[in-house]
Amino acid sequence: MEKPFRRILIIKMRFHGDMLLTTPVISTLKQNYPDAKIDVLLYQNTIPILSENPEINALYGISNKGAGTKEQIKNALSLIKKLRANQYDLVVNLTDQWSVALIVRFLDAKIKISQDFGNRQSALWKKSFTHLVPYAGDHAVERTLSALKPLALKRYVTETTMSYRPEHWGKHATTAQTTWRDPTICRYSAYGTATI
Repeated sequence: MEKPFRRILIIKMRFHGDMLLTTPVISTLKQNYPDAKIDVLLYQNTIPILSENPEINALYGISNKGAGTKEQIKNALSLIKKLRANQYDLVVNLTDQWSVALIVRFLDAKIKISQDFGNRQSALWKKSFTHLVPYAGDHAVERTLSALKPLALKRYVTETTMSYRPEHWGKHATTAQTTWRDPTICRYSAYGTATI
């Protein structure tokens, strides 16, 4: 499925650590389609995790806090209108929320990929996507990247990344260096844990 996608939407509505696990998918797509604009649909409160990533064109946030039904419908319609205007060629879904299937149904992308979630087997869910991909791999990064299998990509990026502005990094560098030298601190990587 070698095609130069112009606009790509990645959907991942989970929490902060899970958002870092999307960065190999973002980087892999950017490596294979360098001219594509990559957007991400995520929870509003996780936007800071990806906000400085130079490979991302735009971030679209959904509130995961309890708004009233009327407000939720209004927000969903506004979001769908914005996403439709972007005319995505490719949608990659990495989350199992029902609202995603409904949003994806309104997008005109020719290719709509989702991981095949065991808890989402209804006809409504399955017909929302052109490809349902089973998880593959032993590690979280491998399982997340397995969603890209239908694209038959030649290159994959397996490193997670978190980007900072230089002024933010400088402000926190001393604290990070001191803390990370502490042998009682356990750092987590995408491939397990490592004690430093």
